[in-house]
Order: sequence, then C-alpha cells, then structure tokens
Amino acid sequence: MALRRALFPQHDEAFLRAEMERFVAQPERHAQFLVIDEDGAPAALAEVSLRANPAPGSRSAPEAFLEAVYVVPQARRHGLARALVMHARAWGRAQGCAELAADDLPDNADGLALRRALG
Repeated sequence: MALRRALFPQHDEAFLRAEMERFVAQPERHAQFLVIDEDGAPAALAEVSLRANPAPGSRSAPEAFLEAVYVVPQARRHGLARALVMHARAWGRAQGCAELAADDLPDNADGLALRRALG
C-alpha cells in the first residue's frame, strides 16, 4: 500500500485499498507486479489491466494498458521500471493482447522519460 500511496497521493487510503482489492479480485483483467528489495521492503510496483476499448492510437483490442509504474527514489536508475514494464507486456501477450498502451500527464517528467527510454 505504501507504493500506491506514494504514487497516488491525491487519493485516500480507503480508495486505494478498494481499488487494489478490485484488481486482485479480477486476475483475468488486472495484474500487479511488485519488486521487494533485499531488506524485504517494497521497492517498485506496476499495475496493468485489459481494456476492451483501446486508447486513442491503438491498433488492436483488447489491449493491455499500463495503469501505473512506481519505483521508490532510492531504487531508481537500476532497471526496475524497465523490468516491470517487460513483465506487464508479457502478461498482456499471455492475455492475447498485441500491444501495451500507456499514457502520462504532461507534467509527469519521470513517466515521459520512461516511455522515451522504452521506445
């Protein structure tokens, strides 16, 4: 929950917990990937879901949609986000999706940089 709170500070814990429980209850539609560091603490998170209505510019449906990626500041620049996105992409392919879509807010410099790095 700590990673979701850090990623979505505008939402209260009750909302974040309910959303996470909804994801976990529908494993055919949602997946969450978590990286745990050597001390047992959560270090990174990715959330992906299937969307029947693809995002603008997508070429196929359903599509896997990268809902969130977060890496704690002290674990950044070690390839964790890239590894999580690759897992999300593989999950989407296993669900029959041809592509992985994502979007970022214009002021999300970290998200935009990750998308540029991944191509």
